[in-house]
Amino acid sequence: MTYTPWGYKNVVMNLTSRFALSLLLMILSVVALAHEGHNLEGAKDQKSKLAEVLMTEIYGEIDSSYSRSVRPIFQRSCFACHSASVSAPWYAEIPIAKQLITSDMTEAKEHLELSQGFPFGGHGSPAEDLEAIQKSVQDGTMPTKLYRLMHPSSKLSDEEKKQVIEWANDGLKRISSIPHEKSDEGSKHHK
Repeated sequence: MTYTPWGYKNVVMNLTSRFALSLLLMILSVVALAHEGHNLEGAKDQKSKLAEVLMTEIYGEIDSSYSRSVRPIFQRSCFACHSASVSAPWYAEIPIAKQLITSDMTEAKEHLELSQGFPFGGHGSPAEDLEAIQKSVQDGTMPTKLYRLMHPSSKLSDEEKKQVIEWANDGLKRISSIPHEKSDEGSKHHK
């Protein structure tokens, strides 16, 4: 078979067209895959935003319940150590007591700062804070015995203990309903 210049040109054009078509299909495939990946990222972003909105709403409900039923108890029994808005008692100016009280109050606020509402300030996650409050109230370790000795009115009644524990349980149930991504489970959501 002999090729004329026109025939050879047609073969080259045909090969060039096939190459161009293959290249075009490859580019479109890459674009389609990239777009699909972008859609997956977009779906993840939407899920994260939805979880954030849900978390904000649930934390707001827990805070509202805290303000109504638990905060008054905590103001009387816990704020002296776990609030930045309360000053030290008069006897904290006695030299030896001053160091001990200042140290205890600073450490208490680092663990849990209650005055700004829920979620609380401190080093734990909101769920960890609720678990710690629940355990401390059940065990009777908070307020401390020494503090209760100096401030008898800080002791929680059985009804108050029940109220705080029920609030913490309800908060934990609500928090457990928030969808978490694996990378976000250990994150803290403090103010």
